Amino acid sequence: MEKRSNISPAQLAMIGGGSAAVVAYTFMPIVDGGIPDHEALYVLLLSFAYVAVLNLPVLFLTARFRNMTLNQTFEVLTGKFVGKAAAAVIALVFMLQFLIVLNINVAYIKTYILTNTPEWALLVVTLAPVVYAAYKGGGTLGRIGIVVLPVMFTAVVLFFILGLEQMKLEDVYPLLKPPTFVDMNKYAFFNASRYSEIYLFFIFGTYLQKKSGVIKPYVCSFVIYVVSVLLITLPTLIVIGVPLSKLYLNPYFIYCRQVGRLDFIQKLQSINILTWYMAAIFRMGLYFYGASLLTAGIVKKKKYKFFILPLAAVAFIICLVPKLSNMYFLSALTESPFLPCLIAAVVFVLPLILCAVALIRKKHIDNVLTTLAENVDDRIDEQEQEILAEKSAAG
Repeated sequence: MEKRSNISPAQLAMIGGGSAAVVAYTFMPIVDGGIPDHEALYVLLLSFAYVAVLNLPVLFLTARFRNMTLNQTFEVLTGKFVGKAAAAVIALVFMLQFLIVLNINVAYIKTYILTNTPEWALLVVTLAPVVYAAYKGGGTLGRIGIVVLPVMFTAVVLFFILGLEQMKLEDVYPLLKPPTFVDMNKYAFFNASRYSEIYLFFIFGTYLQKKSGVIKPYVCSFVIYVVSVLLITLPTLIVIGVPLSKLYLNPYFIYCRQVGRLDFIQKLQSINILTWYMAAIFRMGLYFYGASLLTAGIVKKKKYKFFILPLAAVAFIICLVPKLSNMYFLSALTESPFLPCLIAAVVFVLPLILCAVALIRKKHIDNVLTTLAENVDDRIDEQEQEILAEKSAAG
């Protein structure tokens, strides 16, 4: 029997918007080495428009196939073999996103906080809550997000307010020089292409409450994402400056230290670090759960929980490879166009092709969706009747 939907629209909005904000909170891709210093602000603002456009195909598929998993949707549209192959590509991207954040987090903690702690110990401590959260499932991750992410947003607002004193108008002028049209669009596209959270709506949309849609949660998540990134990025670019920000793996952390001059504010740094760490673990949990779920959907012989420990073991081994955990390699990877191009292909090109297929096979798809909706309604009605019977018996 299927479990009832157990994620609210607010939780789904937090999952999408909060997860995307964690990227800026961690390594702020807008200050990648290739972006001209005076164009960083323009690139940031334009990238929001690119994100909205790139998300449209997946958003359409998510809304259209509301009661189907990603694996089911791909197989219905393209057949089993091609559908499984496409789902495998998404699973690999999810795993890659998880590994990048895991590697960066461990490298950051090892470099700035716990310099004498063995790397394997940091990996174990970080992987343990990620594995546990993924094992508990989508509903648990949704409830974690509604607790952890508001704390992160509160910290971001607090440090923005604390930095207002140091934000001088003359420091904004270098960011307002006329940009180069081609460069601005190129870097805005690369920056927007890092946004893969739209697939989280596809993964977690099936857990939404029965009468809820995905459009409103997506709009709310996009607003959360934009506001959070602006509150993180703008003060960092103004107070520290773009050239200096490019020298650090986490320039926002340097900004927070810069504005924390009073004793009681300096003590808030530990809260800031803890907040970032919890938010990063939450994001890793989302992608790790998504990778496990997609892998289970491809194999279909085992539940997703069966794949959690093997995938965690693979991640542990990969992160211990010296060349892959090197700070220079991580910096080069975050600045490389490879990852944005890969995500853009998966987030925009592939789903755009699937949208075209959905329109071509509209009659067949409508019949499948009608049958599926009837089956889902019947199962939910059976569950509701069982719950009422249990309450009557208990009363």
